[in-house]
Amino acid sequence: EVDIDDMILDESIPKFARKFILHQKAQQAEVVAEGKAAAAAAAAVAEGKIAVAEAKIAVAEAKATGELAFVKLNMTLSHQLITEKNYYLKQLSYLTQRHALESFFTQIILTYKSNENSTISLAIDAEDIKDKKAGFAINLKNTFPRMSKANDLFRKPLVEDAIWQEFGLDVRYKFPMFGADLLYGGISDIIHNPNMKTIIVSDAAHEDYIGFFNLLAKTYSRPFTLYDYQIAESSATVL
Repeated sequence: EVDIDDMILDESIPKFARKFILHQKAQQAEVVAEGKAAAAAAAAVAEGKIAVAEAKIAVAEAKATGELAFVKLNMTLSHQLITEKNYYLKQLSYLTQRHALESFFTQIILTYKSNENSTISLAIDAEDIKDKKAGFAINLKNTFPRMSKANDLFRKPLVEDAIWQEFGLDVRYKFPMFGADLLYGGISDIIHNPNMKTIIVSDAAHEDYIGFFNLLAKTYSRPFTLYDYQIAESSATVL
């Protein structure tokens, strides 16, 4: 096998031939160097692409993590707002129901006082005749009775039917059973007049109870709202 380096040093070979061989060797070395440089460049490009890809993945992961955190924050705030909303609706529900019931009782009493021939007046007078000791008519004509007394009178079948007929109310919803807190004291709306704009009731209340106050909401053109009883009760330990 011929060694090119030996040929370059061999003085028996013409000088021009040795120069040609040297030139060829230089070109070969240049080609090898260019190949190595190209390979290195390709490797660098590949590494760069990998780095870019990894950077994009990192950005995407960070974005996803941020979006997930944002969603969780929104869910937390949404739950908190729902909890607070139902808690405060519960606090207001008694006032709105009391105001609506007082308005209804007052309308009944004013109808009795202003028109002795109304269906309501005739029914109340008939009850008064049946039970003179109760003195229904005298009490209503002279003053506004206590809520419990008015409730006892108005839910008597004869009077109740007359009220629903007089005002053209839906007969599916008559007086439900009221709690003592709702019937406490006298009719005070005409004095305090809190001017409630809505009626709020628990979604866990009896169907007749919900139906009655929904009926009053329609009668007085007030918005009707049900609050979530379970959320409102659980919020008492949170807020």
